[in-house]
Amino acid sequence: MQKKITYRIGDVSKIYSGGDRPEIYSDIQNSECPIPIYSNGLDNEGLYGYTNKSQIEGDCITVAARGVNIGTVFYRPTPFLPIVRLLSVIPDRTLVNAKYLYYYFQIDTIIGTGSAQPQLTIPFFQKKKILIHEDISYQQIIASILSAYDNLIQNYKKQIEALQSVASELYKEWFIRFRFPGWQNAKFENGIPEGWKVEKLGTLANISTGKCNREDAEDDGIYPLFDRSQEIKKSNEWIKDCEAIIVPGEGTSFIPRYYKGKFNLHQRCYCVEPKYPDFGKFLFYVLMLNRKYFLSVATGATVPSLRYNNFASMKFILPEISLCNNFNKIANDIFAKVDNLQQQITNLTQQRDLLLPRLMSGKLEVK
Repeated sequence: MQKKITYRIGDVSKIYSGGDRPEIYSDIQNSECPIPIYSNGLDNEGLYGYTNKSQIEGDCITVAARGVNIGTVFYRPTPFLPIVRLLSVIPDRTLVNAKYLYYYFQIDTIIGTGSAQPQLTIPFFQKKKILIHEDISYQQIIASILSAYDNLIQNYKKQIEALQSVASELYKEWFIRFRFPGWQNAKFENGIPEGWKVEKLGTLANISTGKCNREDAEDDGIYPLFDRSQEIKKSNEWIKDCEAIIVPGEGTSFIPRYYKGKFNLHQRCYCVEPKYPDFGKFLFYVLMLNRKYFLSVATGATVPSLRYNNFASMKFILPEISLCNNFNKIANDIFAKVDNLQQQITNLTQQRDLLLPRLMSGKLEVK
């Protein structure tokens, strides 16, 4: 039995609080700003932007110190700069493996102090007790086992991104750059190929909203429940059984999602149901690549909102239906591969999550 020992987190690590956003800043990574900036957000693991100098040298963890994501932990392998409401925890590497500590906090919830708006202060967090394996080499073995799952999951996610990029670029090539099959012989009228026309979304799709609230989500639900977040919740009820593009009715991104089958829907989400068969993937990319339109017509200063008329009156170029069907066939193959990879990610995640507490608790030992 591997021996375990109790420490206070402040006894085995140095903790730093993030500062203000640096003056030198870029939205994209380049030669002048190669260093990532991390915040306490969840999207893209808290990536906020890029700057020219690091503050933390990596191989450590960060902990969200305030807001709805308080206690969220990420492992940071490379140099970075943290900003406000984010704590950087640099372990004493003779006592604690950083990646092991990251996995430890996946099962040991970190909470803050205060009732109105909980926050995680350095003095408060320093006192938190952790019960970990004493042998640093054994910590490294556990971290390497769990990392193998995460590395494979990340590999599959990159494959999904590549496949999605292929479908997106094909849409742009055919329907934006007009380099579709046979384009060399096509005639153009008013700047678009002959036979194509400008249509309103409301004439090509049935548009409706859901009825439920977030509180209606059920952990043991069997149908997906879509709301304005990117997280798919569950429900034991369904209101739609169709091919649909689901678009959040509130927020700042309005990222659409394609789904086919039975699902439930939040009252502030829109279901865009194509009227034509073999038309859904094409329509999905119409909405995905025209999100600037949604941002331009959304109303409300605090939480931008979309109204039914915003959807119904949206105009786009409609190619000949046969060309849409050809695109759909190619996209169907791509989406099938993505679904397969998503299922493998789900299986690996479940296996890792079952293994994690057993390794950390010592119920399962590694020789």
